[in-house]
Amino acid sequence: MEWITHRAAARTALLSLLCGILTLSSCKHRSRTASPEAGTPIAGTPSDGLASKTVEMLNARRQTGQFLTAKASVRLQAGQKDVSVSGTLRMKRDDVIQLSLAFLGLMEVGRMEITPDYFPLVDRMNHRYVRVGYADVPFFQKAGIDFHTFQSLFWGELFLPGDGGKAPQGKDFKHQVSGDTLSLTVETHARTVLHFMASMSRALLLGTSVDSRTGSAVPLVSWDYSDYKPFAGKQFPSGMRMRLSSGTMKAQVTLGLSNLKDNSDWGTRTEVNTRKYRQVPVESILGMLKGLSQ
Repeated sequence: MEWITHRAAARTALLSLLCGILTLSSCKHRSRTASPEAGTPIAGTPSDGLASKTVEMLNARRQTGQFLTAKASVRLQAGQKDVSVSGTLRMKRDDVIQLSLAFLGLMEVGRMEITPDYFPLVDRMNHRYVRVGYADVPFFQKAGIDFHTFQSLFWGELFLPGDGGKAPQGKDFKHQVSGDTLSLTVETHARTVLHFMASMSRALLLGTSVDSRTGSAVPLVSWDYSDYKPFAGKQFPSGMRMRLSSGTMKAQVTLGLSNLKDNSDWGTRTEVNTRKYRQVPVESILGMLKGLSQ
């Protein structure tokens, strides 16, 4: 019974992350020329210089190394379920993000991979997989969402959709200061706003969220950062929490990272034996997660 529980937990945690990625695909960075008020700071306030300086410091703290690997503890909370599994996070800058989950830390039961061209989800136990290309999701091309968006989320960076991973500037955002917290916002879609929260004194990103413009108090997707640890001469968030809220579908995945290294000795692409694994549509995966959250 414990084995079945861990297997289901690992699979469901990966499904939640995949759903969060698909929800983020509905974001669209509005052109600054088409909507000048969306990407400019609040002019004439004493905090203008402080906000720009904080954004400059956040960008200076971006990781510049090519590789990051870490052991991961993964906790899933969806509906009445609250389960934890172990895994491994591997990332190569501008190339791939891999998250594999294992039963008792020994046998891999699932893997999610994000590359510049596609992202597969592999269910080892049920011998099935989902493979989604960016061209398969209309929102991706319309919104300028690409690999760099997801890379910035996992590396804990400021970003603007469709800007190819370039570090944004203070002038790209509206901002608001409350105590030590700097809030940065930019319109991304007619119905959503991209929102960043940062500590000014520490120059660290606290969270990223996609918020509804309809006035809902609950973000559609939020990605919080905590427990920063030294890595490659800078600071990296060893705690990440992704929350998804879409209609009746609500889930939360928490990553606790340890043993951070710049190890490059690992395969950057997951090979799937199509004779042993069957491909399933992403809609079936989304339907499974909706059922878990009820």
